[in-house]
Amino acid sequence: VILTATVVRYLEVGPGVAAGGTIGQVLTKASATDYATTWATPALVRIKTETIGSGVAQVQITSVFSSAYDNYLIQIAGMTVSFNAGALRFYPMVGSTPATSGGYGNVFYIINGAGGGLTNANTGNLGYLECGSATTASTNSLSFPVYGPYRAEYTRVNIDSADNNYLRIGAGVFRNSTQYDGFQITNSSGTMTGGTITVYGYAK
Repeated sequence: VILTATVVRYLEVGPGVAAGGTIGQVLTKASATDYATTWATPALVRIKTETIGSGVAQVQITSVFSSAYDNYLIQIAGMTVSFNAGALRFYPMVGSTPATSGGYGNVFYIINGAGGGLTNANTGNLGYLECGSATTASTNSLSFPVYGPYRAEYTRVNIDSADNNYLRIGAGVFRNSTQYDGFQITNSSGTMTGGTITVYGYAK
């Protein structure tokens, strides 16, 4: 049983139940001593879940990056696409304005599932960071970390994603030190339908 601060605030403070705590924190042992408990922030905290619409060319997730966290995990679940073997693209945003130029770089390997061929892709300023693959053969679920988007430093992502045609493994960096508070996801062609995008923050 996990007791959160929201639940325990209705219980009497006493042995085993520490005073204080904030919403989202969990009650955990502070030591091996009986009744020694404290409130702790989970290592991964859900910030926002956005539902993907029907036949949309882009999805914008606003007001998710802040000084509360340095690094983030983004999960996409149950999305379908109209273009097969497309590359999903990540654009950091300020407000609702995505950064579409200036200092993007992607370095990754693409493995062809049919022939087993290996391609080393080293791309310059294409105006986006690749963050995964998508296929029309099924729904698409994947996750990728984003490092330092709000820290006024270079924003980085890691790529580790597969579809029925390709496996992409690598990383990308956006050489711009703007503090970004959101992001935009697109497919390299076509539209996206259904599923969700969830943003988590890694506790400092």
